[in-house]
Amino acid sequence: MTREYGPVALDAMGGDKAPQAAIEGAVAAHRQGCRVLLVGDEGVLTEELRRIGEASILDDGLELVHAPEVIGMAENPAGAIRAKRGASVSVCAELVASGRCSGMVSAGSTGAAVAAAVLKMGRIKGVERPGIATFIPFPNHPVVLIDSGASPECKASHLGQFGVMGALFARHALKIAEPRVGLLNIGEEVGKGASLHKDAHALLAARAGRLEEIDELIGSAGEESTFYRFVGNVEGYHMPMGAADVVVTDGFTGNVVLKLAEGTARAVIYELLAVLSEGRDSRAMEELAKDFAEVKRRLNPDGAGGAYLLGVEGNCVIAHGAADARAIQYAIEFASDPEAAGLVEIMRSAFRGLKAVEEGGSRVATSAGATAGAGA
Repeated sequence: MTREYGPVALDAMGGDKAPQAAIEGAVAAHRQGCRVLLVGDEGVLTEELRRIGEASILDDGLELVHAPEVIGMAENPAGAIRAKRGASVSVCAELVASGRCSGMVSAGSTGAAVAAAVLKMGRIKGVERPGIATFIPFPNHPVVLIDSGASPECKASHLGQFGVMGALFARHALKIAEPRVGLLNIGEEVGKGASLHKDAHALLAARAGRLEEIDELIGSAGEESTFYRFVGNVEGYHMPMGAADVVVTDGFTGNVVLKLAEGTARAVIYELLAVLSEGRDSRAMEELAKDFAEVKRRLNPDGAGGAYLLGVEGNCVIAHGAADARAIQYAIEFASDPEAAGLVEIMRSAFRGLKAVEEGGSRVATSAGATAGAGA
């Protein structure tokens, strides 16, 4: 599986199981054709490679980049990025910003990864806040949740942009031709929720009503289509049932939803296993355990390659903090996919087009006002 693509910078010191899981995942991805730069304390990484019997892989193309510092989960993300220039996640973002690497992966502090990406790579022009798009593999209908942790406090305009970015992600990374975008709320009816949700609903609905006009203007400018269908408010229990392809919310709520879904799935599997195992012999239990392991694998978001930080000037994949070697491998492979990495240029193009539409609308309004004044 050979890829014509630049290397991926892996934060080898980030995550609950670092550096072992990061190194083992990097080795596995390297053997699948991915080019990887292991970023972290060189002495620690070299010793770990030696311990697992993989020291020779450094002569086979896997590279080390020394980064002696680590940002802890309890540290202020933006402050730590500014203070610890040698932090592994910060160095990863710099490698992408400089063009040496085409993408980065981190399973460490989400806040630190977001801060590093924003401060080192910068936001795409026109994007107010970045958003984390997480693929949730619900059995009946997979869903993209945005934002799932990058921006805990949001304005309606941020949620409106999450709708655009989430739809672009769904169309290009997941091949959903006409993504349906919904707003997470406490009821389906228009007017439900706090002022943030009412304003965001009005913004998403108004824009949806002009989609053909907007897309025609964007297309004439040679920029990326931002088409999506707005399906209105979506309640939490509608998410697994296929009410929308993309669900928009603020980062605080999104992160709670994501972790609740993970915990609920795990609890249900364990409870079912306990109930169904009563009175069964060891052989039957082994078969049952295999079946439930397969269910767990299908419901595991890590299988999708981690979450994608949208809205920054670089390819940034955020893996789960508890990611094991296989999850890290998937995240590297996802970041190594040229189509996924191409999302950055797609976002640039889409937001250039939106800016052109907004400016065009302003010119039309100004012209109409001047004509009306002359007629008076």
